[in-house]
Amino acid sequence: MKRLAYIVSILVICSLMVVYMLSLLVRNGEVQTAAVRWLAAEASQALHADIDVRQVEYRFFNTLHIDDIYLSDQQGDTMAYIGSVDVQLRMRELFNRKLSVRKLAIDRPYVNLHDENYAFLVRALKDPDRTPPDSLPLSVQVGEIQISRIRARYDTLYITDADVLAGLQRLDNDGLQAEISALQATIIDQRTISLPRPKTLFAIREMEAQVQLSDSAIDFPRLYIRLPHSQLNSEVVHIDRQSFNLRLSDTHITGRDLALFLPQVQSADGQISISGALEGNRDSVNLNNLSVAYKGTQVFRGVATAYQWQNYDSLMLRAECQDLLVKAAILQDFIADILDAPYSLPDPVYRLGEMHYMGIVSGRLRDMNLHGNFRTALGTLSTNGHAQTNARFDELAFNGAIATKRFRLGHLLRNNDFGAISLNMQVNGHVAKDHPLHGIFRGCIQQLTYKDYTYTDLCLDGKYDRETIEGSFNSNDPNIQLSLSGLVDMSETSPNINITLGLQHLRLDALNLTDKLTDSDIHLTLYVNFFGTNIDHINGYVVLDSLLFCN
Repeated sequence: MKRLAYIVSILVICSLMVVYMLSLLVRNGEVQTAAVRWLAAEASQALHADIDVRQVEYRFFNTLHIDDIYLSDQQGDTMAYIGSVDVQLRMRELFNRKLSVRKLAIDRPYVNLHDENYAFLVRALKDPDRTPPDSLPLSVQVGEIQISRIRARYDTLYITDADVLAGLQRLDNDGLQAEISALQATIIDQRTISLPRPKTLFAIREMEAQVQLSDSAIDFPRLYIRLPHSQLNSEVVHIDRQSFNLRLSDTHITGRDLALFLPQVQSADGQISISGALEGNRDSVNLNNLSVAYKGTQVFRGVATAYQWQNYDSLMLRAECQDLLVKAAILQDFIADILDAPYSLPDPVYRLGEMHYMGIVSGRLRDMNLHGNFRTALGTLSTNGHAQTNARFDELAFNGAIATKRFRLGHLLRNNDFGAISLNMQVNGHVAKDHPLHGIFRGCIQQLTYKDYTYTDLCLDGKYDRETIEGSFNSNDPNIQLSLSGLVDMSETSPNINITLGLQHLRLDALNLTDKLTDSDIHLTLYVNFFGTNIDHINGYVVLDSLLFCN
């Protein structure tokens, strides 16, 4: 029995010595470097690219330190590089089928991608000869992940000054759960990197997020991103293969922060605040309970849908406006922001005061259909048509129906002789910086007050230009019944007036045009024709076909 105990003790001591020698061997830097290089060689053969590791060192308290990890592309250039990696392990958790890392620190990672590199990585990851495992052999947990001095390059984009602080709560066969406590990065234009002040396209100053990843979706129960002049705050973000949705609150953006995605608005510095729920897919985005404010003033409340939203030039919008505020000062500031240049709206726009639009707005950003009502300080305008403008917003065209009741025309024209007007017109108008308002018109004026008399049943049909108007005008008012047609061209080079007037009934005193011809009535037929080579030399004739004056 003693001999057996002696033999067992000898075996135990030998086993402990073997384990100790193996542990010393494993902790030897040269052995570790050789082992990692062997693994790197195997990975190089699998990826068909060179992978090299300069040094591996095992330090006390279960810390693994790796220097200079290098991955080359198929042309021999650097595809990826990591300056150093430090891993602090919890070795006991391996017995529980867990890879537990107290801290993972990665310093000076660099990624160099272009179209060929990207295609190479896709092919390597989709290699049919490589069979991915059905499941992870163990779960992974990382208490703290610190990635410092990140740099990356893709095409003309260069990422610099990037740092990440995060934690990985769980990575197993069911998915991933992590938390990003700090992230910052700057994307600049690679072509301007040699300039004293390289052009910044996008910058993240701060980011906090909770992340949950599965085979079918990624969720952010909490997401906060702060840019130099903007911030995004979302309570829920869900993204899967088919769709996405998020709820925004306390979110505001400026155009200058979106230069990478929308270069057309990079000069705009007015702050736009947004709240509401977004849901969509690759083709469209729905915005529900949407509230938008510009420079602190709410300008939109309602729901909207954006189609082909990934391309600014083909973007289509449809908005159901519960309240769209169009205020001259705000609109002028917004246009000036977009143009990055001073801009002034015409004075009559200011006289309309605050305009609140309720209805449907749809179409492209510079070609919108309008179906609803404008409530202004001077009255209500109903519209059903579409408006177009150019990229510089110095050209505007409108084609559609306009109707109003008791609109205060005199205040708009600053002419006290005019009062309210009620009309229903079909208008096709166009105005440009170098071409005043012109177009065609057709419709009826139900009521028009002039010199305290309200005209009724007036009809117009014609076209107008800078100094020319041509068409017809008919009145069936009880105190003035007439038909007028012709052309009035007061241009400097070729003035021309050709008018036919048929006046069946006219009571000047009732119209408040004079107080001297009481109870009088006028009937006449008149032809006018004037023409000339310029405005100072006009020839022509006036034919009074018939005249009847009753008193």
